[in-house]
Amino acid sequence: MPGEDPERPFLVPQTLNVRHGLFIMENLATEVLARAEVSEFMFVLTHHKTRGSTAAVIAPAAVT
Repeated sequence: MPGEDPERPFLVPQTLNVRHGLFIMENLATEVLARAEVSEFMFVLTHHKTRGSTAAVIAPAAVT
């Protein structure tokens, strides 16, 4: 897969986050849920509303 276009850096995060409101969370620590064999939970994500940013501090939580 080719790398990002140097003329348009961070195109994917900008498209997903800013234009579509989708969050990229590839570093969630889910080991505790997996060890406990939890298969259903409510996922809650809070974040600060920012304008035009491609990153933010988030506070994810799994309610079992």
